[in-house]
Parts: sequence; C-alpha cells; structure tokens
Amino acid sequence: DVVDDLFSTFGREYTAARVERDEKMGDLRAEAQESGDFQIFMEDMPKIDKKFNTEVDRLRDRFFEDLRLLLTADQDARWADLERTRRRVESIGAGTLSGESVDLISIVDDLEAPGEVEADLEPTLDRYESDLDRALEKRERLRADSGEGMGPGRVDIEAMEETMGEVREASAEVRDVNQRYARQISGMLPTELAERFDEAVQRASFPSVYRETYTSQVLGTAMEFDDLDADQRAQLERLMGEYRAALDRANDEWAEAIAANEENQRTAILTGPGGNPMTL
Repeated sequence: DVVDDLFSTFGREYTAARVERDEKMGDLRAEAQESGDFQIFMEDMPKIDKKFNTEVDRLRDRFFEDLRLLLTADQDARWADLERTRRRVESIGAGTLSGESVDLISIVDDLEAPGEVEADLEPTLDRYESDLDRALEKRERLRADSGEGMGPGRVDIEAMEETMGEVREASAEVRDVNQRYARQISGMLPTELAERFDEAVQRASFPSVYRETYTSQVLGTAMEFDDLDADQRAQLERLMGEYRAALDRANDEWAEAIAANEENQRTAILTGPGGNPMTL
C-alpha cells in the first residue's frame, strides 16, 4: 500500500512537470512565431527540456530511495539485482545496430520452458545480465557525456564525430554480448525450443525485416473463407507454403545485407543539448 501511494505521488508530480514543460514550449513557440525570431526557440527549447529531464530524474531517484527504505534486510540484499534489471528494461531498446536491442531474458521467458530447463539456464542468464549491464552502462554513460558543451552555435564537428565513434563501439559491445549469449542459450535448449528461440532472436534483431507482409495478410484472410471447397483450400495451402518459403529466403538475405551494411555506417544516438536522445 505504501509503494502504491509513493508511485501515485510520483505519477502526479511527473504529470505536473510535463504540463509545465508543454505550457512553456507552447509559449516559446508562440513567441517565436509572433516575432519571427526562431533563434529564440532554438536557444531556449534545450533549457526547458533540460529542466524537465532533470526534474524527472529527481522524482524517479526519490521514488526508488523511498522504496528502498521499506525493504527488509533480505529484500535490500537483492537491490543490486533490481537495479540491473531496471537498467536492462529501460535502456535495451535504444539500439542502432541489429541485435543490439534484443532482450534474451524476455525471449527465454516467452518460451515458457519446463522448470528443469529454466533451472539449467539460470546461471547463464545471470552471467548474461551482468555482462549486458556493464555494456549498457558504458553505452549510456558515453551517450550522456556526449551532450556536454553542445548547443546552438556551439557544435564541434570533429569532437562529435569522435564521440559518435566511441558510442558506436559501445553499441557494438552490447550487440556482441547478445550474440554471444544467444549462441550459448540456444545450445543449451532442446531442439524444438532452440528453433523457437533462434527464430525469436532473429526477428527481434531485424524487426523491419521479419514482419507480417500485406501478402501474408491477404493469404491468411483467404484461408479463413468458410465457403472454400477442398480443392481451393489445398491450392491456397500450397500457395501459402511456396510464398512462405520464398519469403524466408528473401528475408534472410535482406537481414544479412543489413548486418553487412551496418559495418560501414556511422549512425549513433547521442544526448542533445536538452538531455533528449538524438540520432545522428
């Protein structure tokens, strides 16, 4: 009950901070449009964002500090595990490389493997979360540091390119941790579960590739017609099988091409002047 109250308070204060931010942004936008001087907007917008993000960080930190005060000694001994899990859940999705945003623990959970399989995987998953946490912390620290000294008219291109390279290397470390442990976990699973796991990892690594296509939707809808005769249904099933096989081959080639092309790209997520993520 106390935690629920703490979280409700956090929610109200977060909403109030968000409303204040939106009102200030609206006033600033109106002022820039009325005066025609959009330099004002560019200079003051990061300040408003930074103030909001700082306040949200303060509210979140206070919530967790208050939460920790409620714990028993046994619960508090597991606090580091909670923080590690929280960092994974909050930051794993902010990747730029294929496979960087994959959460292997979530994928294993979705498998709903038998208890003995889960027990066998537990030490490996613990090591995975620890290694992943170190890589994620490094990536997020470099991203946060990238916003220092950046602002309107104050952009050092050479320094930014150097920072982008460092962040990109950190992103590759996160991806490599995922790939290394994905191979280990797959090798520990029974054949049927391993196939499902590998497919889920591939889909999570290349979400833009392995998505349902319009053709799949059309064929699936046709298969649901209740007035199909046996011959029509057989032809549709054959067509669906042929399409799926061809699509799988094309998607695998596409995924390989994306992974190869990423080695030559220079994309990275940095922290902008207001503290918000900025993809370059």
